[in-house]
Amino acid sequence: MTNVTCSPKDLPLISVVMTTYNGEKYLTEQLDSLIAQTYPLFEIIICDDNSTDSTVAILKSYEEKIENAISISIYCNKENMGYVKNFQKAISHCSGDYLVFCDQDDIWLPDKIAIQYQALTETKALAVFSDAFLVDAKVRDLDMSLWEAVLGCNPPQKIDFRAFYLTNCVTGCTLMIDRQLLDSAIPFPKSVPHDWWLAYHAAYQEGLVFTEKKLVHYRQHAGNVYGVGSKIRKKRISYYLRNKWQKWHLLTHLQQIIQSVVTGRLRLTAMYDFEIKKINGASNELVQLSQWIDDKILCKDLSKYHTFFQSNSPVFQLFDRKRGRQENINYFIRKALFRFLRRVLTVIFCSFLIYLGLYNLTT
Repeated sequence: MTNVTCSPKDLPLISVVMTTYNGEKYLTEQLDSLIAQTYPLFEIIICDDNSTDSTVAILKSYEEKIENAISISIYCNKENMGYVKNFQKAISHCSGDYLVFCDQDDIWLPDKIAIQYQALTETKALAVFSDAFLVDAKVRDLDMSLWEAVLGCNPPQKIDFRAFYLTNCVTGCTLMIDRQLLDSAIPFPKSVPHDWWLAYHAAYQEGLVFTEKKLVHYRQHAGNVYGVGSKIRKKRISYYLRNKWQKWHLLTHLQQIIQSVVTGRLRLTAMYDFEIKKINGASNELVQLSQWIDDKILCKDLSKYHTFFQSNSPVFQLFDRKRGRQENINYFIRKALFRFLRRVLTVIFCSFLIYLGLYNLTT
């Protein structure tokens, strides 16, 4: 366990930025892990996004449990803002020199803040992120780390900002930033998750580092806004079956496909709008990706981008799998429809076999 040896008055204030929405089920465990932090001087800023369960009552019950070295402030939205804007509102209430981001359903190790503060001060970076233990809803270990699930390995020692155009390796609950990063990163675009946007900005300024230590029990459950995907489904049959069941909802699945492409376009636009204002302008890779996703949405032939997608461009620094992303949106829609039809026919065929079996038993 890491303890910060300085007197609290010699240490900077650190803001724990937390947002909540109908989080009563796991909230107590998360708050208990915050109170148990070894770093002696931090504030907890919480913005609740108009919860309809007992979340706010639980939060207010913790106001009396906070020790002298810690303060807690709770803000309640009258209308639902969405988690990106809710995080931005919470940040606006922060007074700390450093900010660390917190979900409502995880469990932090006691020395999380202390270790990340030490990493930032030693490297003079703008942001630091860590690995995490993946656990299920009952905090049972899933035998896999966050990085193993997302990347398949540890991140590169230096992550190029262009690697964040298509994917993100920084999870919000593992992130701590220097307040200076907000000068370029605020306001958050609505289309980009706050952790993705902050990581991109830190990498753009060559100020993104990581610690290999696992500092969070990152809970995977049905209510995650963002979770970890295919590699966990191979580990646990329950996650596999849940994923398959979700894909039976054809319209929802098609909506997710279209939304993914549209959100990707909005994300690239936000990054382009940021980079075009800089001295060097937007990178060639960003311009090419913007053209690619426009052609993808318009269902144009994407074969001209094949060489780029198979190149060693920094854009693909975080990819450990095949980059077969040149297909247009029609391809993904047809694929989803085909899979749905195949499942329906499989059910009909199996039902027919069961019927024959039962018929033979009764005759």
